[in-house]
Amino acid sequence: MNFGAADKWPAARRAAAAAAIVALAGTDRLWLGALGESPRGFEGAAENRMLEALREMPVAGAPADCSRAWLELASAGGADTVLLLVSDLQRMDGPLALLRQCARHGGRALCLCVHAAEELAPSLAGFQRLEAAGHGPLKLRVDDNVLRAYRDEVARWRAAAAHAVRATGAGLVEFDSAAPLEPVLAALSRQGLLASRGG
Repeated sequence: MNFGAADKWPAARRAAAAAAIVALAGTDRLWLGALGESPRGFEGAAENRMLEALREMPVAGAPADCSRAWLELASAGGADTVLLLVSDLQRMDGPLALLRQCARHGGRALCLCVHAAEELAPSLAGFQRLEAAGHGPLKLRVDDNVLRAYRDEVARWRAAAAHAVRATGAGLVEFDSAAPLEPVLAALSRQGLLASRGG
């Protein structure tokens, strides 16, 4: 998640913070945390503590599976549960497990998928040394054919990720890490996830 000229990690935390502030203002109980960790609860006048927790949340060194605590929380909430999952969906197992668990127990869910512009359309040329997951460094000559194949593969991946998320019953909103937050909040509002019991 810590990738891009406009880093995905701060963008993800800004989106989570905005939704969390609305939830707390509506007197809802809020649970916050990274997918592989135990969630922390906040309610009432906890806005500053929640924002501090988000500021201090470190980006994981590697993708994490969904923790048992999150799965249990999704099971316990029932129809009152509103899950907002912010991810780049580079790894799907953990996010999909939590989205399915939420749906299984009657909750509503939305996945905010954040990406950096360089992931979708890299501006590389010539010989490049690349780090590939599961492999050592690779040397590759990047030309128009390589970039076209990369963009095609990214498009296939995004379509498959969107299909997998929607198959759980969750909504999906994609946003660019460099984009302003207002369109993301408008999308959350259209999905009904910024409405709280308090108003």
